[in-house]
Amino acid sequence: MSVAEVRAAATDLHWREQAFGEDLVVLTADRPIPIGRIGFQPQLEFREGGLAKIEFQAGGPIVSANECDRMLAETVVALESLVGPLNSFRAPGEFGAVVEARATPGGSEIRYYRPREALNAGIATQRGEMFIQVSSIAAPISRELVCQLGIEMMQSLIDFDPPPPPTEAQLAAAPETATEWAIRAGPDVTGLVMPLEAMGYVGRVRVRLDCLVIEEQRVNCAVQSEEPVGMHFGDAALAESRFNRILPVIDGQPTLGRRVQFTVRYDLAGSAPE
Repeated sequence: MSVAEVRAAATDLHWREQAFGEDLVVLTADRPIPIGRIGFQPQLEFREGGLAKIEFQAGGPIVSANECDRMLAETVVALESLVGPLNSFRAPGEFGAVVEARATPGGSEIRYYRPREALNAGIATQRGEMFIQVSSIAAPISRELVCQLGIEMMQSLIDFDPPPPPTEAQLAAAPETATEWAIRAGPDVTGLVMPLEAMGYVGRVRVRLDCLVIEEQRVNCAVQSEEPVGMHFGDAALAESRFNRILPVIDGQPTLGRRVQFTVRYDLAGSAPE
């Protein structure tokens, strides 16, 4: 679907159009639309002329984190009538221990996390013809407790369930190859894999991955080093690496079974909680 087709299909909304370079166009609606009892602001991203991502955002001050949990559950239930149950386990950016899981009457599963003090989050996902993620974050912002709700819809994800990470012995025995990607994870994937701990973090992130090339041009990696530690950025880099595909032949040699090392870099400006 193109920008023109969206405008023609949603004539009841006025759209603000922004272009970011040659590849990205963003349409933002002039007003929220109701999903259940909550008004969400729609935003559509187009890449190379086609619709790549649909996003809905809502939020505001709350009295307690439980209120945010309740609004997330209401949103999931409202979406079930449109897209079916959101019951796929774990999105690419879900790390750490689930502190509570709740099932809805329609068969969705909502997982709740407490990544650090004063930060509560919940996520429900569906992985099928489309990837759908509904999430909430309750955090103190400007001395107020605020709930942020988000719905993301995009094409089905093509990552994979990795085998056990390679051992040091397996890596040492494999001949090395250069890093030349046939497919590289894009900014949408980077946004999906960011750990909840990244909220409010300001600074640079560097993760060094050590990998073996496996079937279908994929890489199966282990974290060699990460900076900072203890914030799941290594997990995020591993998740993002599963969307990459390496060239099948580099310097005249097949890459299958070879060792490849590379650094994943994130420079984060920080957002929100105090």
